Amino acid sequence: MTIYLFRWDEKIGETQTTGDGTYSFTRLIPGSIYRVHEVQPAWLRWSTTPDEVSVPLSNGEHAVVNFGDWNGLPGWLPLLLRSR
Repeated sequence: MTIYLFRWDEKIGETQTTGDGTYSFTRLIPGSIYRVHEVQPAWLRWSTTPDEVSVPLSNGEHAVVNFGDWNGLPGWLPLLLRSR
């Protein structure tokens, strides 16, 4: 799956999930609010969570965001954000 990272209205990152659904963005600026957006693939018909989440990030803080998708079996995508 493709995951986008935005700071304000600017896309600053893009990544693909690994085989187990994990992904991360590092070296982020503390004190900023980021938006993490999951691109919903056609084969996952339903979401149990919104496809976009706002994440305020403080100095030294890690944030975890899980997206829930459904196509007959539950799935989730953990996210790790790290400030500089």
